[in-house]
Amino acid sequence: MNYCPRPQQLSKSACKGGIDLNFTQEKTYTPFIGPFDPCPPILTKTFSTPPQLYMRFQPPNLPQFSPQEALRHGTLWPALYSPYESRWGKGRQTNE
Repeated sequence: MNYCPRPQQLSKSACKGGIDLNFTQEKTYTPFIGPFDPCPPILTKTFSTPPQLYMRFQPPNLPQFSPQEALRHGTLWPALYSPYESRWGKGRQTNE
């Protein structure tokens, strides 16, 4: 039984545990820039998408984190873990 979301479009190496591995958790788009916007435009915006969007159902026998790791990551299954990295502090100097 094949658990890939689109088995006719994906190779076997592109699907693992029912998850389409040909996705990125960070998407980008170009917003509309009006001619009268008072602020300098942001040319590219990004947003994150959680991995469960790419899993049609929970396949059986998914690997699990240990209880301590599950509490640290916020999920029991590594396939559903999505790290969040804030861009707010990137490029900023600290006074340490």
